[in-house]
Amino acid sequence: MIVLAELEVINFESEVKEIIKLDDFKLLTARGRSYERIYPCMLTPVPVMNLSGGVVEEAIEYRELPTDLAIASGESVKGHVLFEIPSDEEPRRLIFRVNERIVVSVNLS
Repeated sequence: MIVLAELEVINFESEVKEIIKLDDFKLLTARGRSYERIYPCMLTPVPVMNLSGGVVEEAIEYRELPTDLAIASGESVKGHVLFEIPSDEEPRRLIFRVNERIVVSVNLS
């Protein structure tokens, strides 16, 4: 199963102080297993003609989340992060690092 997480990075500061670096993305499941981020080039392409109409209707255009950001005050950047997990797993938490020193943990609904 492919899990697509959309993240938004917002600068609440009054100015751009430094380049924000995002890395070490991990997805934790209900069973406590950890999965690393993957990239579209790691997936096997499926021809559109092999997809059902429902899949095509629900398709989302992938926008990769930049990992090195400089964001102006009050502005934001959105993007996606991909994971591949077994179909019997349930995603629970996304964890990543900001500037190599801050760990961010987000519960998934």
